[in-house]
Order: sequence, then structure tokens, then C-alpha cells
Amino acid sequence: MRSMVKRKLKVKIRRVTSLQSAWCLLKTTILEAQLDCIPKRRKGTTKSRRMQAWLTGTVKEAIKEKKTSFQNWKACPNEENRKEHKLWQKKCKVTIREANREFEELLAKSIKGNYKNVFKYIRSRKLAREAVGPLDNEGVKAIIKEDMEVAEKLNEFFASIFTAEDTEHIPVPEPGFLGMEAKELSQIEVTRDDVLNSLKKLKTNKLPGLDGIHPRVLKKLKCEFADLLAKIYNFSVKSGSVPED
Repeated sequence: MRSMVKRKLKVKIRRVTSLQSAWCLLKTTILEAQLDCIPKRRKGTTKSRRMQAWLTGTVKEAIKEKKTSFQNWKACPNEENRKEHKLWQKKCKVTIREANREFEELLAKSIKGNYKNVFKYIRSRKLAREAVGPLDNEGVKAIIKEDMEVAEKLNEFFASIFTAEDTEHIPVPEPGFLGMEAKELSQIEVTRDDVLNSLKKLKTNKLPGLDGIHPRVLKKLKCEFADLLAKIYNFSVKSGSVPED
């Protein structure tokens, strides 16, 4: 991905002369790189739902040995096979407990960097899912059970608590900048180092926005996109506008 992005930007970045052209170049380059280089998989497959996060190779081997010992005991039910099966049963239980404890400790250590995995694991441990509803319908002796009706009722309630503003008589604010012309925002220049410092602080566990650009891609390829992003910010500051999309 890195070499492909470098190759595309090496020639095209010199032809950028406006804010919209710079933004289109950045967006198309990232989306094409994501499409060509990032593998996809089906979300919510049966295998991914059944797979436990702590299921390591050691645990799989212990479970396999326990099943083999049980089959041997079932095929030849003697005392020796029974003891062997009980031994592997205990070993398997201890191995699963240790793997689960190690996974939870690792999860707790990484909570600051990726707290979403912690809540995902907590939700997976819940035995029951709490649903919204049914709701009481005020003024009517009936109970709302359908999902669409419940959503409309909640939306109606949330909309009722907001204050309706008078949009026809909005006061016009007076200019508040009283400084020198050299300190105006149009005189600010964004450098490559400014962009790099900002991209280092990106949270990669966030979802992409409407543009489809994932923050992990921006952070991993920050050195490749720093010059182009600096141009976009400088074009935006000087023109006083933002890209159309």
C-alpha cells in the first residue's frame, strides 16, 4: 500500500493548484489503496461468532487431546482409559482458565488504547440481551411493541425536550478580531511537521466518516500524505472555504 501511494502521489501532487483538486486527489488515492490492499471478509459469519477470543493453539490442542481420550475410553471402557480421560479433562479445564485469564489481563492493559474491545468482550459475556420496549402510549390504553412505532415514539419524545429557536430573527454578530493584519488567520501556514504531529494523535479504533477514509490508514501512511494534507489546510485557510464533500 505504501509503495502504491508513493507512486501515485509522486507525479500528481505537483499538479495540485486548488483546494478541491487537492482534496479529490487525497480522497481517491486513499479509497483506491483501501480497496486494492485491505482484504475483506464477511461480517458475522458462523465461524467468527463461535470463535472465542482466548482460544489459542494450546487450548485447541488440549481440547483435541481430551476428545481423543474420551473416544478411547468409550471404545475400550477400562480403568486405565477412564483415568487418562479424567486427567486430560482436568488439564483442559486448567488450560482454558489460564488462557482466559491471560486474555483478560492483556485486554485490561490495552484499555487506554482500544477500549472498544473491552466493551465488546463484556457484551459477549452477557447471557441476555436487553431490548427496548414495550412502551406505554400516553392517552391511549395500548402498548407499543413494533420496532418502528417504538422508534417513532422515542424520536417524538427526544424532539419535545429541545427548545424551538426563532430562526427568522437571528442576530448578526459583530467582528470580534481587533488585532493586527499580520495576526489574521489567513497569515497562518500549516507545515508538514504540524500535520505529522496531528496524525500521530489519531485514534485508530474509530470508524471512518462519510468520506470512507479510515483513520488507521491515515495514521499508518502519515509520512506519505503529510505534504498533501498541509496543502489542503493552507488552501482552506487562504480561501476561507472547505471541500464540497
